[in-house]
Amino acid sequence: MSFGLPCIATDRCAMPEIVQHRKTGLIVPGEDARALAGAMIELARSPSDAAAMGNAGRRRVEEHFTWTAVARKITGILRDCYGL
Repeated sequence: MSFGLPCIATDRCAMPEIVQHRKTGLIVPGEDARALAGAMIELARSPSDAAAMGNAGRRRVEEHFTWTAVARKITGILRDCYGL
């Protein structure tokens, strides 16, 4: 996502929290090669949708997953919990 590309992720671990289905990429069932291939073909057949997902993913990275964004979240939590 940091490169402005749509992501294809599995429905395992934290991936569905990071990649938003049909917004920043596609989520497929884990260990499902057909679903993975289908997602790849879908993005290849729709470059405008793929570009829109890639752009949305880049924005999501900048808003939520940079060191500055993480530090902002942690600072907010510390302020709420400890009145800092």
